[in-house]
Amino acid sequence: MFRIFRRRRGAELTAIEADITAFGEALAAHPLEPAEHAADADLLADYGRALDAYERAKRAFAGDRDLLDAEDVIRALDAGRHALACVDARLAGRPAPEHRPPCFFDARHGPSVRRAVWAPPDGTARPVPVCAADAVRLEEGLPPIETGRAAGSGRRKRERERPEEPAGAAPFDAPPAGTAPGSIARRKGNARVELSVVPREASVLVVRFSDPAVASVDIMQPGDPRSLWSSVGEPIRRVVFPLAAGRKRVLPLQVTSDVPWEAWLVAPDDVPPLRNGISEQGMYAFRHEGGRLPIRVRQKGRGAFALLRFSWACELAGSVVAGSGSFTKAAEVPGPGLLLVRTSGEWVVDGVE
Repeated sequence: MFRIFRRRRGAELTAIEADITAFGEALAAHPLEPAEHAADADLLADYGRALDAYERAKRAFAGDRDLLDAEDVIRALDAGRHALACVDARLAGRPAPEHRPPCFFDARHGPSVRRAVWAPPDGTARPVPVCAADAVRLEEGLPPIETGRAAGSGRRKRERERPEEPAGAAPFDAPPAGTAPGSIARRKGNARVELSVVPREASVLVVRFSDPAVASVDIMQPGDPRSLWSSVGEPIRRVVFPLAAGRKRVLPLQVTSDVPWEAWLVAPDDVPPLRNGISEQGMYAFRHEGGRLPIRVRQKGRGAFALLRFSWACELAGSVVAGSGSFTKAAEVPGPGLLLVRTSGEWVVDGVE
């Protein structure tokens, strides 16, 4: 079932290749017989994640030149080992173990122990998962452990392989460069589509219409359909909605519209930050990575307005502001997370000094 492969590599990649081979052997030797557990969807989903991670690690390793290039391989293997541990736990009747992502600064540091606020040079501060050693260093005002890697450079290969975003492209106007084809759908009029998702990873759904449209967007999961948006006479240009992690590999989506539309998924980290204020029309999402923040919210026109707060895992955490028609209100964002504006009108959100 699994073909063990070997290539001539530099000494620094030998251990990575050995890890891939060892994980493939562990999968091949695993006693699970999927046909005997056809009714256990969670178990099979975990096993599928392990298989996918192995294939992803093999693909990512091709052409790697050094350990910096191989960081995506390390992360894929980490996800695969966790998935296989979930399989073992379910077979033994135990709860699935918690997955701690690798340290943001270098996957070779090992699993993270918590999230810490960090900002790249001339960049915006945001929470990132860090190992115990880097957590202490950041608390003391020191840089992360020096491992020959600039923070965030684990994305180097991905950035090298994909084209730059169009200059001036606005968030949610088009799928980010490098978005997997299976996570994008383009249709005209009413249609049902399935977008590929990564099980147990949160995401943000974007549906953008070619022109303002009276439309609806529904998730059609069997036994648990959800309405994300339904116009009540007010045209909408886009629908944006955070989606908590699930166990499925596809997101079944039903869109009703009389104009062409496009749907895609983005990671929570790709949601634009709230900096000096945002002025938009219709649904929108942004992120806040600091502490308590006083804000002023204004809507111009008619219709209902809601500003909702979600956790980094894209789980609803509460309402920040609600109103209707033209209004101006003061409010406070209680802490870090994603924020979702639900309205079809024009609005402004800005900080209060």
